[in-house]
Amino acid sequence: MSETSKMDRNLALEAVRVTEAAALSASRLMGRGDEKAADQAAVDAMREEGATALSAMRGPCIRACCYEFSDDDLDAVAGLFGPGVRAQSRRDLAALDLPAAVSAALAAEGIREEPGIEVCTACGEGYFSHRARRDAGRQALLVWREPETG
Repeated sequence: MSETSKMDRNLALEAVRVTEAAALSASRLMGRGDEKAADQAAVDAMREEGATALSAMRGPCIRACCYEFSDDDLDAVAGLFGPGVRAQSRRDLAALDLPAAVSAALAAEGIREEPGIEVCTACGEGYFSHRARRDAGRQALLVWREPETG
């Protein structure tokens, strides 16, 4: 095995280790009504495992055009992530701007956001949408660690 292959393999294992630590830490808090605590646990775990510069890219997700929310639920999300998550659906009803909520959560944790894929999974073709159609398929998550330079 070449040195480059060994290094690539080691980086891949490190990425899995960091991701696993984040998932395990967050899973202890999931479903308990405090999404911010679960997010914070995941970020803290990644940093404890040596991830010093975190960045994220939003993938395809349901958009405000198709994601109608009750006023009470929207108030709760806006209380967590700010008024920028409020939007209107195609039918001019209250809606959640999920990308805005994700961006706010990333910014609050000091995570750099890379340009993402700007498509609605509910009305865009070729995507799964559990929220819109109860599709059984899911999107994928990709995590990587770039080698340190110098």
